[in-house]
Amino acid sequence: MEENRQRIDEILDEVHHLHETDRSLHSKVLISEGSFKLTKAEAYEGLNYTGVTNKEIRRSLIYTVLLLMAMAGFVFAYSVKGNFNNIIFTVIAFVVLAVVWIIPKRQLSALARRNADGKKITFQIYETHLVISDGENRYCVHLDNSSRLKVSRRLLIITRLKDNRVFVIPLHAVERSQREEILQLLHTGMLSTKK
Repeated sequence: MEENRQRIDEILDEVHHLHETDRSLHSKVLISEGSFKLTKAEAYEGLNYTGVTNKEIRRSLIYTVLLLMAMAGFVFAYSVKGNFNNIIFTVIAFVVLAVVWIIPKRQLSALARRNADGKKITFQIYETHLVISDGENRYCVHLDNSSRLKVSRRLLIITRLKDNRVFVIPLHAVERSQREEILQLLHTGMLSTKK
C-alpha cells in the first residue's frame, strides 16, 4: 500500500514537472513576432532548397540522354533499312522528350502554388525556440542545434532535423530593426547551411 502511494506521488511530481517545463517554454522572453502570406516565388525557392528541383532536373537529364540515344538509333535504322516506322518512333521520342521537361516544371509550379495558398502564417521568436503557426497547426523549433538554417537573399529556410519538416519565413516579415539580432540568435541556435 505504501509502495503504491509512493509511486502515485512520483507520477504526480513528474506530471507537475512536465507542466512547469511546458509553462516555462511559453513564458520565455518574446524577442519578435510577425506574420506573412507566402508567395509562389518564395514557396518555389523553399522547394528548391529542399532539393526537389535538383532531383527533377537530374531525372530529366537522364531521360533526355536515353531518349536522344533512342532517337539516334531510330534515325540510323531508318538510314540503313529505310523503314518509315523508325521516323514515327523518332517523332514519338521527341514528343516524350518535350513532356519530360514540361511536366515536372508544371508539377513544381503547382506544388509552389499549393504551398502559397494565401494562409496567414504567424511566428514568434523566443530566446530558446520559435513557434510557427498556419492557423491550423502550431510547430515549435528549438534553438538547440536540432534544426538547420539557410539564409538566402529573401528567405529564412529552417529544416527541423527530427522530422525533416521545412519552414520558410520571408525576411521582409522580420522587423528590420531586429533583423541582425534575430539572425545572430538563429545562427547560434541552429546549424547553418551554405548553398
